[in-house]
Amino acid sequence: MAFAEEQRTSFLTIGGFDPHMVLAVARTKPDARVGEQVEVHTESRWYKARIIDANPKAATYKVHYYGWEATDDEWVTASQLRTAHLHSIGDW
Repeated sequence: MAFAEEQRTSFLTIGGFDPHMVLAVARTKPDARVGEQVEVHTESRWYKARIIDANPKAATYKVHYYGWEATDDEWVTASQLRTAHLHSIGDW
């Protein structure tokens, strides 16, 4: 949330929260970068996005732009990507 919406996040559990509860099932990613938050250079600007799929053979990545519809998702090349600046506690 700090990256996509520039908000602070927090997490708290109380009472009888089961520490062994499965919150999400892990599955194999097609590429190590899937799920990574990045900035994408397109149309002469940098946009915040998340990598949602990869084609390692073509060296392309499908990205979802934060705040945009899924219909705006697109395949981009690695040269269009840069590591996102993630906010840390104290950056605010």
